[in-house]
Amino acid sequence: MFQCFYCPWTTASFKEYVSHRAHHRHINVHRYHCGLRQCYSALSSERLLRLHIIRKHNLKVSKLHIQASETIGATNAFGKYICTVTTCKKEHDKYRDFIKHLKSHMTKKQVVKCPFAECPAVYRNVKSFTAHLSRNHRGVCLAPSQNTPLLANSNEDEEVVSQDDIQNDNDVDLLFLNDLSERTSNIPSTSISESDLILHNLAQFCMRLEYHYLVPETVVQYSVTEMFKVHAQGQAFLREELTKNMRNEKISEEKMKSILDNSFARDPFKMNFDSNLSSTYRRKEYFKKMFTFVKPEKVEFFKPVKNSCGNIVNVKKFFYYVPVPDTLEACLKDKSLNIKLVPPTFSKDGFLVDVTDGEVFKNNKFFQENPTAFCLALYQDGVEIVNAIGPAKRKHKLLAIYLAILNLPEHLRSHINSIKLVALCREKDFVHDAVYGRIVEDLKKLETVGINVPDLGNVKAGLLFIAGDNLGSHGLGGFLENFSRSIYFCRYCIIDRPSFKRAGGESRVFTARTPAMYNEAVRKGQGKKSGYQGVKFNSVFNSLQSFHCCSPGLPGCFGHDLMEGICAFDLKLYIDHFIAEEWFTLCELNEAINSFPYSSRDKKDKPIPVQEGSERVKGGAWQVWTLLRLLPLIILEHVLDPTDRYWKALLLLLEIVEIVCAPQIHKSHLPYLQFSIDEYLTLRRELFPNVVLRPKHHYLTYYPELILKFGPLIKCWTMRFESKHTFFKRIARMIRNFKNILFSFSLKHELLQCYLRTGADTVLPLEVFKASDFIPSHYSRLIVNIVMKSMKSLSNVQLCQSAKFKGTSYANGDIVILSQESYQCDLSFGRIIFILFDCIESVFFVCEKLETLFDISQRLYRLGSVEGYVCVKPESLLSYYPHHAYEINSQQYVKLKHAIVCTPE
Repeated sequence: MFQCFYCPWTTASFKEYVSHRAHHRHINVHRYHCGLRQCYSALSSERLLRLHIIRKHNLKVSKLHIQASETIGATNAFGKYICTVTTCKKEHDKYRDFIKHLKSHMTKKQVVKCPFAECPAVYRNVKSFTAHLSRNHRGVCLAPSQNTPLLANSNEDEEVVSQDDIQNDNDVDLLFLNDLSERTSNIPSTSISESDLILHNLAQFCMRLEYHYLVPETVVQYSVTEMFKVHAQGQAFLREELTKNMRNEKISEEKMKSILDNSFARDPFKMNFDSNLSSTYRRKEYFKKMFTFVKPEKVEFFKPVKNSCGNIVNVKKFFYYVPVPDTLEACLKDKSLNIKLVPPTFSKDGFLVDVTDGEVFKNNKFFQENPTAFCLALYQDGVEIVNAIGPAKRKHKLLAIYLAILNLPEHLRSHINSIKLVALCREKDFVHDAVYGRIVEDLKKLETVGINVPDLGNVKAGLLFIAGDNLGSHGLGGFLENFSRSIYFCRYCIIDRPSFKRAGGESRVFTARTPAMYNEAVRKGQGKKSGYQGVKFNSVFNSLQSFHCCSPGLPGCFGHDLMEGICAFDLKLYIDHFIAEEWFTLCELNEAINSFPYSSRDKKDKPIPVQEGSERVKGGAWQVWTLLRLLPLIILEHVLDPTDRYWKALLLLLEIVEIVCAPQIHKSHLPYLQFSIDEYLTLRRELFPNVVLRPKHHYLTYYPELILKFGPLIKCWTMRFESKHTFFKRIARMIRNFKNILFSFSLKHELLQCYLRTGADTVLPLEVFKASDFIPSHYSRLIVNIVMKSMKSLSNVQLCQSAKFKGTSYANGDIVILSQESYQCDLSFGRIIFILFDCIESVFFVCEKLETLFDISQRLYRLGSVEGYVCVKPESLLSYYPHHAYEINSQQYVKLKHAIVCTPE
């Protein structure tokens, strides 16, 4: 039986199952759920779904329904595209780069033969060549023939494997899916009203327009009204035609009228439109009634304000709150999330992979007693929804509070739609106890009473940490928010500014704050404007069982501390020094930054040219990081002295950031990180004695400890939360109405979540693109033998141009990290030559294993010749990031996105 993923409908016919999918076309874009025998796998095309059913469920699919692939395959036995110009023969990994290279020959007036083996056409004009490919070879598989020569470095006696060498699956049941319904006719099917399905489909169409694409309500109303009018005109025309035809058939007027009236009265579009979807109000009420909707609450409170006479009066204010318990209940019903509340699995042997590996979680008494509870993280930040430098600056600034569910897999947790809204408040109306107190009230109930969930029973929830920038975290935790003048500026220890400014103060260890010391500071600071030892008041969140600000519970964000802070300011100091030493001029540097051949991924965060006279490098966090990371490549030919102390200090900063950015880290690397940070801060003070260190330099000294407490800091940083602001900024531009903007924002957000909970936001753990049949006879025996060691069978295996695994995209030509003997030593890189999909659940990368040499004077890896071939799964890679090989002066370099510190040192 096939069970629909989105509704209770079931059937025994595959043909009906695929047809039924059209009823959910507004929420199942590019997703084909299996649904057979309670299988929850999802594929990106019907073709892959059929192949999945063949391999996993042993059901034979009719070949007539498996359409021919439109992808472009390899051109030789090792998966390479070879230039057709006799004097060139350059190899390429990607078809796009291959065609671009052929066109470069034509610009030099060279004759180029069409790369398709059986096509004799030759060209020397780019436009003619492009037109030829489009007209004659669009969607045609560029596959090698049996006579394709092997690479020059292959053995002469190596043979190409024939199709007969591959063992086929002989145990597959010869049951055709198109006949499945005939063989299971005794199984009852569950049907749902066709009228209800059409109504749901139309409702989801409106929701997608209004809340996903943010089309204005007036436009949606106009579109729906016109759809109804056009439909009515079509119905009237159809009625006339039917009347004419029935009259020609000599049917009586009375009978004809009865037939037409009964038929048109059942028109589901007309029946449902007037009563449910005809107006904006009716649509919203239908959405709230039929889908899982969480209603935002208006919470009123009083804020003491000084009036014009100088008297303190209480003024009524309000904010909008989305109840956390209701949100959690709705998340359990969310088809896109499919939350599993199971005890956490801890990484072994000193590995820190997620927040659950940190000491804060492991030592938390609440989570020890409630291992299947919701593990929550909050985020708070100020949001400027209008132009930050315009006349309305700060007029409409909001405080946004979001919620992340840490029980979700990592690739779903960082998805923007998986981050939930908790509260929205005008920043000028904010009162700590009133706003945060309402949230804590519900969190306390979740800790003690919990929520009752069908099939799960009573489920509790606890707060693990609260993310935010330094200003927001200090305000929430009750600490001083003045970082430039206050004596106590750290929420982790009792450091004072004079001690920090003294020689050696940058690396000195100060007394760490504890909950007991915090409570004592609160008691001693009562009635004092600046509090005591940097603590102004007791945060309302400290009343929770699972959380305290000094547990610690306020992790740092390296996006703010490092990239937008230390890196942005210190990098400018080093650049100014190199300019003064005449390594390059500012004009030469900016020219190099603009002309550097960034990869498609790095281009998204292309650095901004350095501005003369500015005290920092401009740009966002990732733009600054991209400049720092690629600077050794950008100025490769301008580094006059690799032993220069300033250059070494810059590389040391680069190494620190690489380690901090690592998504996995072994505890054995933390002492080295601490030593590197202390060394850098000491060196930074020596090199630039007239430029004082910032508080963020001090926060950096706590990063090794914070990693031990929270796991890799990239798992709890704020950048993904900040991306959530984009939704509200888009709404502000769309509605152009700021009256009760809090209500508009919260309502539209929850209606969007209402739409997504139907399954519209389902993220496939694995997607493949441009798939075609993998034909082993086209490839070298060496390649096929390696593949067969990793895959049980090669029948129905698909060859893919690219794949997305847990949110990360991979393509032919990408560089992946295969292994490492020790830190920065014997790192093994592989270049993906093609991607294979087994049509069940796994994808495999067939890679060239490349000779690698680490250049410590530049912190770059140089790539050499091919040492062999491997077939690996993405799960076995040391880094899930695909890297790019930059070619400079005929030498290929790789710059890591983070240090490989996931192996014991």
